[in-house]
Amino acid sequence: MKIVSLLINEDVARAERQFEQATGDNIVELCGEYLRVLSDYRTHLMNLPEIPEVNFIEQSSLGRTLAEQSRRAVQAAIDVTETAHDLVGSLLESLTSIDASDAVETFNRLGYNGSHNWTLHGSMVHAGDVSGWSLTQDEAVKRATKLRREAYVTRRITFLKGPDEDKTAATT
Repeated sequence: MKIVSLLINEDVARAERQFEQATGDNIVELCGEYLRVLSDYRTHLMNLPEIPEVNFIEQSSLGRTLAEQSRRAVQAAIDVTETAHDLVGSLLESLTSIDASDAVETFNRLGYNGSHNWTLHGSMVHAGDVSGWSLTQDEAVKRATKLRREAYVTRRITFLKGPDEDKTAATT
């Protein structure tokens, strides 16, 4: 029973619940906190093989089987934790590292102010329709940052950068 209590971490569960209930105003802070808790938990899990109850060597086949199952359970928990850490880290980056091109992508994807034809020209971002909407790059980045945060917390829309692509948009 001790292995189960070592693998189930209340801090991770609490941080995940808070993250899932985030608002546009606190999503960045809660992403950072969730990442911190996941990192601590991953470190904890990676040190478990040093605990005799997890890394015990028995002469019996039952003892060897139980030890191997314990190791696999720990490795599975590490894998799940690393996947969650990578996803939340990518989300945090997509919510905080936005440039003018990203703002245009955000506006077009979300149909900001009724337009799906936003473009970047020089230091301005323009709606490509007859509305005449124009924003400076700084204004566009600020609005897009807020829009991305709201889109994530209300509809779970993400703007993630893929490993083989410059920029991709994904919906979770």
